[in-house]
Amino acid sequence: MLRLKVLALLSLTIVFSLLLMPRLTGSQSLVRRLTNTAEQALSLNPFFSDDGHTVVFETTADIASTGGGASFRMVRADASSTPVHFDEIARTRGQPSVSSDGRTMVFASCEDLLGSNQDRNSEIYLDDGQHLRQLTQTLPENESTRLDDGNFQPTLSGDGRFIVFSSNRPLVDASSSGRRAIYVYDAVSNALAKLSPGQQGFDYSSPKISADGSRLFYVGSHAEHVGDLVLHERLTGATRILLKDVSGLEFSVGRSASSNGSRVAYSAVVGEDDRELFLFDVDSPTPRQLTHLGPRSSDVSLSPTISGDGKRIAFATRRKVLKTSDGGVELYLFDVPTGQTIQVTSAPSIATAEVVSSLNFDGSAVVFNFPRIISGQVSDNDLANNSEIYLTELQPRPSAGVVTVSNAADKSNNAVAQNSIVSITGSALAFISVQPKTPSTIVGGTTVKVGGRLAQIL
Repeated sequence: MLRLKVLALLSLTIVFSLLLMPRLTGSQSLVRRLTNTAEQALSLNPFFSDDGHTVVFETTADIASTGGGASFRMVRADASSTPVHFDEIARTRGQPSVSSDGRTMVFASCEDLLGSNQDRNSEIYLDDGQHLRQLTQTLPENESTRLDDGNFQPTLSGDGRFIVFSSNRPLVDASSSGRRAIYVYDAVSNALAKLSPGQQGFDYSSPKISADGSRLFYVGSHAEHVGDLVLHERLTGATRILLKDVSGLEFSVGRSASSNGSRVAYSAVVGEDDRELFLFDVDSPTPRQLTHLGPRSSDVSLSPTISGDGKRIAFATRRKVLKTSDGGVELYLFDVPTGQTIQVTSAPSIATAEVVSSLNFDGSAVVFNFPRIISGQVSDNDLANNSEIYLTELQPRPSAGVVTVSNAADKSNNAVAQNSIVSITGSALAFISVQPKTPSTIVGGTTVKVGGRLAQIL
């Protein structure tokens, strides 16, 4: 973390909200088990609402007691109730996304849920808490390609209105058939639009929409294991490539973009058997590498997920982060403003399954699937990595921190004269050193507020 000295032109009494916090190490929180299913069951891919009340996930257990045979089920859970209340949405599997208030969810399914998908290719479904709707209606190229042809990876804006997804079906024009393109669907007007360019030889996948619906991020790839990070401004229609030819560029199945679209978290390969965590600030020219874990031949996906305010990132790994690793998987929390990390879980080395997590808006809670062995012994070690859904409340971030303010205008009583220049020194104000060409209210991602108003940084 770079130290940064900021010169700001101020006209009011200084009130800093630099969002600093004490150094975080070790495991700091109690893990709450949301699901308690048979050892043979799997519960996976949770997505947390911004308000921290609703969790949607997929499970093989009849957790809502609706009956029927063994199959994957899409479930909505009220994590604020005791005991937890579960509602089954559909008999299917599919990585879900949920609105900020938890009322609306979207997922892709190959099942014939409403009698309109008899060919059983992948279609997009929307549940508003009252009704289930099939948003796409496509056909596979042929029976042998049914599982590869269709509509995939939907994510939802915070108000539940805009759904972005990838598709290799000719939804708008025939030219997109066979190659994956990115689409946005407006659930209010029922309008569908193609967003990705029709560049020959490219596939576009893994779309992520910010909660405010203003920005979309997705991956454009023309070669195996290499991708471009692409940004689309929904309101203006402008599209630009943020990063080209990133090795192993990968988003989590959950939330990857901050609510205002100013930040996106992802993982990428930096060397043989070495995948690391990255953050890209849209207003910065280069990404930040947040971890330096080193290589390991066997590891889980990092699956980084970002909080709505863009200040915390959760990720999983079997590699050493804070202390020597026993080879088991653990979940970690990275605090962006301070660059500090905490270990959320403390599991035995036998825990090695993939972990997918999701944070609420301010990063004060995280929900995740994790090997059930973390809850205690199992009857058969072969079942130890069958996941349950867990939730952990984290120490809230303080709203203000301590910095050093220097001002030559008045040294007698430590007051700051109006309309004067002050020097602010802190240990975690910015990740880069930038000299602004002209006074600006934002430099290198750093802002200073005085009485709720932005000060000019010189």
